[in-house]
Amino acid sequence: MSGVERGGDGGDGSAARADQACGRKGVVIGLLGPTGVGKTNVAVEIALRLGIGIISCDSMQVYSGFPVLTNQPAAKDLDKVRHELIGIIDPGRSFSAAEYAELARPLIKADLAERGVALVVGGTGLYMRGALAPLAVAPAANLELRRQLESRAEVEGAAVLHSELAQRDPAAAQAIDPRNVRRVIRALEVINRTGSAWSGRNDLWRPRYFHRTLLIGLSIEREELYRRIDT
Repeated sequence: MSGVERGGDGGDGSAARADQACGRKGVVIGLLGPTGVGKTNVAVEIALRLGIGIISCDSMQVYSGFPVLTNQPAAKDLDKVRHELIGIIDPGRSFSAAEYAELARPLIKADLAERGVALVVGGTGLYMRGALAPLAVAPAANLELRRQLESRAEVEGAAVLHSELAQRDPAAAQAIDPRNVRRVIRALEVINRTGSAWSGRNDLWRPRYFHRTLLIGLSIEREELYRRIDT
């Protein structure tokens, strides 16, 4: 089973749908949404209802030392529900989706074996994809090439790099926000290293999940989201 649902910011709807989906054992719930949308509140409610822990899926919360900057769950939420993969990586080292998947997949299997349900929560879609489905490992970073592209972004502007990506890989350019310079650079980096389109990775766009999977996407009005982030 797989599905995508769009919910509110903490009402009973998402938790109720999770309850219904887990009437049978062996379901992984993926709870997605941007920073400030209310994932933690919904996740804690789901976890308490189902008697399970939360597997964090956030490329920033995985680092230690920045609980406020990365919007890590509050102490009261950490006390209520077991959280995994938060604050476990030294901020001085790099960390990839492939490394995250290696840590998350055994935790998912353990929760499925023990409780019949696993809950993965976060805002990093690529990490979520790597945890829930096979994900081909992108080539290792070429720091010299990356610095060249970063320098171009500073001098020429991010829009120029995005236009170049649109010429070389239109599907990737359409999927990546022009303001997300880091992802644009990574896509160009992979194209330059491999000679193939970044969007040609069927494992990324058409996943075959390891387990029965329910994806729930949370959203709220943009103005309210910005207000929460500012706060």
